[in-house]
Amino acid sequence: MGSSVDVGNLPVQEDITILHGKSYRKLHTLKRETDTATAAVSLASVTWSLKVYDAPSGGTSKLAKTTTSNWTASGIYVDSAADGQYTVHLLAADVEALTPGTYYYEVTAVFPAGSADFASLTLTLLKGMLTVLPDLA
Repeated sequence: MGSSVDVGNLPVQEDITILHGKSYRKLHTLKRETDTATAAVSLASVTWSLKVYDAPSGGTSKLAKTTTSNWTASGIYVDSAADGQYTVHLLAADVEALTPGTYYYEVTAVFPAGSADFASLTLTLLKGMLTVLPDLA
């Protein structure tokens, strides 16, 4: 099940807990609230980044991914650009490369000059702690 992200409340703080060596996938929808309605933000031609660090203020980069066009690579998968839907996706192999512990992540979107919503803006959409737990199975 996905979560809705209101552009007026960015970045959304969302902590992730995952077992070491397991994959992670979560759908999000970027929406803009107005006085009269809620509308999806177009994600057409957005440039994405998913970064994982060892410290809250950035620290050492542990993982850096961009857009993915399929489920065989970690990154941001755009499910529906017109509907503002995107999925944060981490492959099991990338999670395996992280030692169990606490990390910090952020998802950033760079909107193109022609964006009707956020022309030439860079927005951090999501950020939070990424906790990798030992897999005891």
